Amino acid sequence: MTNKEKALALIETFVSGDIAKAKELLATGYIQHNLAFGTGADAFVAAVEGLAQAPVKTTVNNIRSFEDGDKVFLQTVYNFAGAGEQTRIRRARLASES
Repeated sequence: MTNKEKALALIETFVSGDIAKAKELLATGYIQHNLAFGTGADAFVAAVEGLAQAPVKTTVNNIRSFEDGDKVFLQTVYNFAGAGEQTRIRRARLASES
């Protein structure tokens, strides 16, 4: 799995609620760049869990993604639990391959 594929799979956990997948993909020292969420892997996993329980499903529409070495950049339109569409550009640092 490429880093780009990992980043897209990680973002998809907002929709799927797959906590195990999120934990598997998050790097040690993960930094969240969306100020609406806390930073760190535990905060990301808590967000995935909370969104999975929301009465309105979260949607994720990835517009484009780029991979440059060990860095991945995503431009994504989110609708977190029906809160309205938000566009984000995200840089991801993912767990390294074992």
